[in-house]
Amino acid sequence: MRPTRTGRIAAGLVFLTLFAALASGNNLLYLLYSVMVAAFAVSALLARRALTHLNVSIRFPDRSYADTDIRLRVSLRNDGNHPVHLIRAAHGGDSVLFDRLDPGETRTGDLSARLPHRGRNALQDLRLSTRFPFGLVEASLAVEDAVGTAVPRPREARDASELDADAEASGRAKPKKGAGEEIYGIRAYDESDDSRLINWKLSARTGKVLVNQFAQTAGAKVTIRVQGGSGPAVEGRIVAAASACAYYIGRGGEVRLETDEREVGYGKGLGHLDRLLEALALLGEGKSVRPAPPPTAEDALETPSRERLAWTWCGGVLVYAALFLIDEIPRSLLFGFGAVYPLGLWLEARKLRVPDWIWQITSAIILAYILLIDWHTSGITLANTHLLMYMIANRMLSPKGLVELRQIFLIYFLAFFLVSGQTVSMAYFPSFLLYSVFAGIWLMLAEREGRIDRRHSSAGTSRLPTQALAGALGGCLAAAGLAFAATPRIEPLRSMNPFIAMGLDKRRVSRDFVSGFTESVSLGWFGQLKKSSARVMRIKPLGNFRPASLRVRGMAFDGFTGRRWTRANISFRYRGDDGKPFFAQEGKAWARRAPNGLRFPGQAGGPAPAMEFRVFPMNSAVIFTAYGARTVDAPDAGAYFDLNDSLFFGSKYLMGVTYRVHGSPHPQRGYGGSVPGYDSLLEKLYLGLPRGLDPRVRRLAEEITRGAATPSEKGRAIVAYLSAFDYDLYSDDEQRSLEDFLFRSKRGNCEFFATAAAILLRASGVPARLVTGFLADDWNEYGEFFDVRQGQAHAWAEAWVGGEIGWMTIEATPPATDLERRTDAAWNKLRRWFSAAQYRWYRHVIGYDSFVQKDTFHRVRLALNAQALERAASRGARLGGWLALALALIAAIRVLVSRARRARTAGRFQRVERRLAERGFVRALDATPREFARTVLAQRPDLAPLEEFVELHYRERFSGRALPESETERADRLLAEIESALSDKRRTATSSRSPRSRA
Repeated sequence: MRPTRTGRIAAGLVFLTLFAALASGNNLLYLLYSVMVAAFAVSALLARRALTHLNVSIRFPDRSYADTDIRLRVSLRNDGNHPVHLIRAAHGGDSVLFDRLDPGETRTGDLSARLPHRGRNALQDLRLSTRFPFGLVEASLAVEDAVGTAVPRPREARDASELDADAEASGRAKPKKGAGEEIYGIRAYDESDDSRLINWKLSARTGKVLVNQFAQTAGAKVTIRVQGGSGPAVEGRIVAAASACAYYIGRGGEVRLETDEREVGYGKGLGHLDRLLEALALLGEGKSVRPAPPPTAEDALETPSRERLAWTWCGGVLVYAALFLIDEIPRSLLFGFGAVYPLGLWLEARKLRVPDWIWQITSAIILAYILLIDWHTSGITLANTHLLMYMIANRMLSPKGLVELRQIFLIYFLAFFLVSGQTVSMAYFPSFLLYSVFAGIWLMLAEREGRIDRRHSSAGTSRLPTQALAGALGGCLAAAGLAFAATPRIEPLRSMNPFIAMGLDKRRVSRDFVSGFTESVSLGWFGQLKKSSARVMRIKPLGNFRPASLRVRGMAFDGFTGRRWTRANISFRYRGDDGKPFFAQEGKAWARRAPNGLRFPGQAGGPAPAMEFRVFPMNSAVIFTAYGARTVDAPDAGAYFDLNDSLFFGSKYLMGVTYRVHGSPHPQRGYGGSVPGYDSLLEKLYLGLPRGLDPRVRRLAEEITRGAATPSEKGRAIVAYLSAFDYDLYSDDEQRSLEDFLFRSKRGNCEFFATAAAILLRASGVPARLVTGFLADDWNEYGEFFDVRQGQAHAWAEAWVGGEIGWMTIEATPPATDLERRTDAAWNKLRRWFSAAQYRWYRHVIGYDSFVQKDTFHRVRLALNAQALERAASRGARLGGWLALALALIAAIRVLVSRARRARTAGRFQRVERRLAERGFVRALDATPREFARTVLAQRPDLAPLEEFVELHYRERFSGRALPESETERADRLLAEIESALSDKRRTATSSRSPRSRA
């Protein structure tokens, strides 16, 4: 085991960081030093363990000629219990990389080699190595006994006169059609014949194109003699003998070989030629094993992978964000420096570059300024930070090869090193974690790329081993914590009160996302929406109308399955304002175009507010309204309504849309007045209850509405009952049911309250539906519009009360005042938690000096007295009992998992067996799976995957070991192919019978 080139550079940086930490007493530098030491320790541990249980075998080609390039087949098997990663089999300048080997898995790859000597050659410098995970330490293992035999390469001869070997022919040669010099016959020309074989004279006489056929002698017996020894002359005689063997074998002769060491009897064919060449290869010096040096390495490619480039840009953004932690750097300078990144991406995308002479002049000016001015005005540390910022800009705006990427990574480290020495902010800790993750991923990518570049190949998947990398990074961070606590603070040059800096950093990073309205709503869906502060739309009231808040209506749903709301696309008839009947196909009642926009029916009479909606890009076609819609003014757009009184454009506005809505004087009535037979549709659509509804829901509805005579009274009673429940702002558990909300947790998001109200109303005989939209109360007094954000998404219920009212809004969610109180309490709790975290950060991390360290270890030593040992023994006994129980549970779980895997395999085979039985292939009681498969394949050759599927079944069923992940996926794919073939056959048979059945 030895450090790599990257490891040696990293070791130098470790000593630099430790020296700076000891000299300054800065605990953040100690933290950076600790994670680097931990990376070395984890790298050494994982690299050593990876090679412990590997089994390697080398296979040479069937015929390897001396002094000729060949391809070796390297097989690698993992006999351990854990996956191994980034195993490299190398021979000189060529290598093959095994990205991942699961326990029990075998993978193969090819290596180039050259056997320079005739006879037996021992490959030198054939090794297995790994630098997983970070390329800091390399563990290697030499592959012994890699010995191959190289046979002499025969020279090509056109006739026997060109041979220079001691060959004696016996027997009588017979002519046969083939390649020779004597004419064998004449035949008609074929398109596949060579034009040089055409007999032009005979063709001219006969008027037909004729070709010559030549004869070669066959059937002769030939004895070839050669003497062994050493030296160039002997090698020449052996090559001549090999050429004679190849010549006579190629012409159908029987060849015998006589040497002073052995004799090979008469034979013919390519197999006999292999035996002859092997005998010649082992003649004389060929018997002894001679070293075969490895091939020379080729120059590395200078083009990095796109994945590594992308992570380099991510690291640049991370370091740029970390620079904001240095209070001494002006924010204006940092914001200006931020333009480097988009400019660099622009140059890279267009393959442009800044001329070198510009960089030379700029570098000279910057260096002179820093040395002559900045060092004296800003100090050495801050001036060096400014220099590194320029170096980052220089590299980001220049072309990036492999060398440049290594330079950039080193610059990133030095910049983060200086950040660590110039801040005490708690925001450093997440930056430190992110930088550690970035460095780990970048180093692993560099290791993989360095081993696949040049002429190297990769055996297996090329994906980054995410799970193994996460484990390695987790181990590094855990070990870094121990190293941070144990590294001695020799001379505390710095003392500080941790309370001084408390509360200085109050930046907060928020994450925005936008979700569109869909054709269905699941319980828990609004919890995801409310986590976003992304802007959805702006609503501008027109005229002098200015409400305090708006209930923005989106979509309404009529069907509930128990966990999900849907809407039915039922065709119906409706009347326009002029009484003309129309038909709504699939629930789409299209609005009629009028001079003032798209006009919807049944909304006549009285003034109504008008509003302008500007909806930002959303994967939806919903027309949002606040007071219903009598007309919608949208250029070049069609619109329709459905039975739920929801409005839609003809297509989704993926790029956003702006439209005006002139409201209705009675929006709660909806469009039901224009639909004949609306009362019967109410019962059909809005009184249905989901199948399997808990009977307790009906009893609860009867109990709540007992004494309520009208639908409105029942609605108010249900709202009063639900007001005692708890509102959970971010409840996004989609596995919770309505029954769980009503009878167990009694807490949830708005869609739980709205769903409960709608179902309880239906159970009490009142038609009800669920509506989704937004509650807008964020008024912008400068732009005079409501700013609606995703977090204001809301759901409520609507109940049909009939008469002049129509649909009544049922707001079952707790009122806004209660919500604000709970939100304030949560915010205060969050602020208290943040203050406590800051306190612990400054006390236990920034303030961890030699005095605290000595006190900590002194307490540890005091705990190791006799009384503490007795208590520890007692606790150890209890801990041992729990540990034994835990080990027993782990063993039981492993047994159960193993049985489950075997049952899964048996389940796969039984599943195929059932499908085959349905097609008439019933397995006999005494037939094995292999016998059954052969019987099926004899009648159904299209089920070819069945043979491999049965072999995988045998392997997992009787080997005592679970299949590797790759073979498990293969078994699932074979199962799908078999079922698909059976289904296709069945559909074909069904379609062929259907004409007779129709007849």
